[in-house]
Amino acid sequence: MKSIKNIFFALVLGGFVLVSCGEQKQEPASEAHNTEQAATTETTETATATETATEEATEEKTEEVATARDYNAQPLMGYVASLDDLMMGGEGRVNSAKAKSLAEAGKVLVFVGEGKIYYVSDAGGNFAKKGLIKIAGEKEFGLKGKAESKYGLNYFIASNL
Repeated sequence: MKSIKNIFFALVLGGFVLVSCGEQKQEPASEAHNTEQAATTETTETATATETATEEATEEKTEEVATARDYNAQPLMGYVASLDDLMMGGEGRVNSAKAKSLAEAGKVLVFVGEGKIYYVSDAGGNFAKKGLIKIAGEKEFGLKGKAESKYGLNYFIASNL
């Protein structure tokens, strides 16, 4: 019986030691409040910086989207090209027969002017494939209409095709 008491006492004492060693020290209330306040201030500063960066990025995108130029008085001079050939590093220039075969094969024809590549559509928003085939092969052609740049792509709404 005495040995059972000793074992029981040893277990209780061991449990007490484990519990007291496992306790964590609590911060005084004022330090915890200061830490919480500092974290809140840091979060607010981060949120303000993020909002400022977002506003600046939005302004940049708005400026990029809003670029348009009118070519009705002075036409955009250039030539019809194969987008595939341009992407492979070539000049891209095509004649009327080549433009027709490319269009029938589903390839994209574009207009190159002022060092930019333009996707051309008519006033109704349809791809101006027939108009581009008609003027393909000319050394230089003046397109009248309106040029727009959106998200890095150049579009030309032609009024004379």
